[in-house]
Amino acid sequence: MGLVAQLLFVALPATTAGASIADTVTMASVSPRVFFPNGDGVTDTTRLHYELSRRATVSVTIRDYAGRGLRTLRVATAQAAGAYNVSWNGRSSTGGLVQDAAYRFRLTVTNGLGTFSLDRYVTKARHAIYPQNPGSITVAIDPGHGGPDPGAVRGTANEKTANLGIAMRLRAMLLGAGVRVVMTRTSDTRVNRGLVDWTRDGKVVYRDELASRIEIANAARADVFLALHNNGTPPGVGGTETWYDRTRTFAATNRTLATTVQTQLMTFLRTLRTSTWYPKDRGVKALDFYVLRSYLPGYCDRPTLMPGVLPESLAMGSAYEVRLLQSSRGMQVIAEAYYEALYRFFATRTWGARYDLISAPPATADEGSAQSARVRVTNSSPRAWVAGAVSLTLSSVPAVPWYDGSNAPGTRLATIPLPALAAGASTEVDVPFTVPAYATATARGGMTILKVDLLSGTTRLATAGVPPLQRWMTIRSVAPPPTPTPSETPTPTEGPTASPTDAPTATDAPTDAPTATPTDAPIATPTEAPTEAPTEAPTEAPTEAPTAAPTDSPPPTPTATPTDAPTDAPTAEPGSASPVPNPS
Repeated sequence: MGLVAQLLFVALPATTAGASIADTVTMASVSPRVFFPNGDGVTDTTRLHYELSRRATVSVTIRDYAGRGLRTLRVATAQAAGAYNVSWNGRSSTGGLVQDAAYRFRLTVTNGLGTFSLDRYVTKARHAIYPQNPGSITVAIDPGHGGPDPGAVRGTANEKTANLGIAMRLRAMLLGAGVRVVMTRTSDTRVNRGLVDWTRDGKVVYRDELASRIEIANAARADVFLALHNNGTPPGVGGTETWYDRTRTFAATNRTLATTVQTQLMTFLRTLRTSTWYPKDRGVKALDFYVLRSYLPGYCDRPTLMPGVLPESLAMGSAYEVRLLQSSRGMQVIAEAYYEALYRFFATRTWGARYDLISAPPATADEGSAQSARVRVTNSSPRAWVAGAVSLTLSSVPAVPWYDGSNAPGTRLATIPLPALAAGASTEVDVPFTVPAYATATARGGMTILKVDLLSGTTRLATAGVPPLQRWMTIRSVAPPPTPTPSETPTPTEGPTASPTDAPTATDAPTDAPTATPTDAPIATPTEAPTEAPTEAPTEAPTEAPTAAPTDSPPPTPTATPTDAPTDAPTAEPGSASPVPNPS
């Protein structure tokens, strides 16, 4: 996967035919992407390598995750066509080591064709996340609340701002490490700005706002879902806690992730300890928050399909913890804790896989016809798979709006044993199958959902928190119409009657199947977790004292759809902010 690049075109005078300022830099890359200056001589520095196709004046600076300048590595210097390197040792212009965080090399090039700049992200951290293939990992980050929902408010401080600040810092660190990231929001907005009735109950309420966050994570088929919050505790009450759902088929993985997150939050927050404040460990807790809960028909038809947690990194009831949440250092330390937790989780989890559809089956096919698909499978677990130990399966399940969230196994159409795969390695698999009979999908007008999963022994990886790949297909009936059998003694009537048509007609598409792609992307806002004994679902109501019933008033009119599509992040398939009726 390519590095993040932000092209900043500053001035573009007239150019000669076939030449542009962008052609001046033929390549720019950073190695290593994650570095840690500790004197071991291995990853003490990181290096920007760039190549020029023509003479230009070049400068190189180091910027923080938000683009603020920290150090000049190369002042504006005239350079001829050729290859160049510039290294950085993790120190600022004053000579001190910078905090572990995400940074950028900014390369600025000027010549007679104009001026432009590009950024290359790099992460200063102790560990690289899944170094075997970081681009095979996708992390969904949901900064809680946003827009009209501030979360917990204490004086002039509100929770939504801290949630977003931490999330953006974590996002930058992950991108610098080469990991894919999808965000439910990247600014102070609600997620469900299109006011989509995601729950299909005939009204748009706060639950649809929460469902919109789930849709973003599922559309990306993310490996994990992080709903980042800070607790709305009463005045004087501080502490850190992490929530998970223990009703999922992958509850054990949920708990492992929650325990890892809680442990790292406490470890990193202790670095901020003072003579009057130290972090309070409120532990790992279980509750079926809407964004984490299991499938429930009519209430949560499409739950998150991957392991997820809802951490409360600090508490808004503590005046000192609020000050930490308003400081750059405090937010960055929390982001570091999440980064380290993800490193540890991906280094030890049992199952991880990614699917990419290389060649799709037809959208419409005759029943009984021979068809095929081609799928790339990537082993993103930390261990190798021996040949034949894991098989790819293709099944069909009844068509439902958008995609199937029930985790139903469906009817098996194909099973293909996979070759040996090292951790991080990929293979492409041809999947031949026979289209099911039209009668199996009559109730849905011939529509069905094809689902790609993996099988190891009796374990379907979808039940272990690996989101399956799903694609719609319409089955076309090819059965001949039955021959009508006349009565032995037909009785004539005075007038002719209409001849019944014995040939089957196409069934109308089900009314519950979507007919158009939702055009507005969701953006996220789970509500704060309760302090001590939460009620049925604090994510249901944006107030500080959540109740069991969601609000009946729709959220305010949405603004433009938020996007999170940096170059390193998935843009169309993972990262699509608008789940579509025909997911692929």
